Amino acid sequence: MTGSRGQIAVRTADSGLVLDAIDADLRRFRFRRRGPSAELSPADVVGARGAEVREAMLTVHGAWTRLAVEDLESLYATAWGIHKATGVPVIAARVFQYGTWQFKAYADNDLVLKVGEGPDTELAWVGRPLDSERLATVVQSLGGGDALLRFCRGVIRGEPEPSDLAAALGGPSPELDFRSLIGAPGWQYVAWAQASRV
Repeated sequence: MTGSRGQIAVRTADSGLVLDAIDADLRRFRFRRRGPSAELSPADVVGARGAEVREAMLTVHGAWTRLAVEDLESLYATAWGIHKATGVPVIAARVFQYGTWQFKAYADNDLVLKVGEGPDTELAWVGRPLDSERLATVVQSLGGGDALLRFCRGVIRGEPEPSDLAAALGGPSPELDFRSLIGAPGWQYVAWAQASRV
């Protein structure tokens, strides 16, 4: 692993719904979207006179729209914003270059699952940890399935790994690097740049 990585998974195959939610959230900061497109590249956007840019690689895999994101600072705020705007379950994960990882899941207007340390600055409250009492409800709210149930049991035991999350959701691992996906089959580049500089 060459650097830290981040991914957002949204339980919908409608990538337009996800992109519209991000558009609405970033509009208040005067960002405008370019893409998604298999032909668009970072050079097409980043070179736009030093504009501040938020970049992602987008794919739809089964029932999930995935975004491998470049901006890890606002990962959870973006994920929470998508959930608030769409009402669908959203999962976000960060894998750090030194080996630790963080994971959060949002459903039913709440942070329902969290792995790793760190404040929940995207929320106006502190999310509570998953416990056996809430297990079935949380698994169901995220879409259900035996693999997700196994993953959540691992969370309660304190044993989850990024590869377990990939198995639970089916599809790409949160360990995939944003830059390595540029030009990869099935992935499209999308960026939001400040409108005043595009």
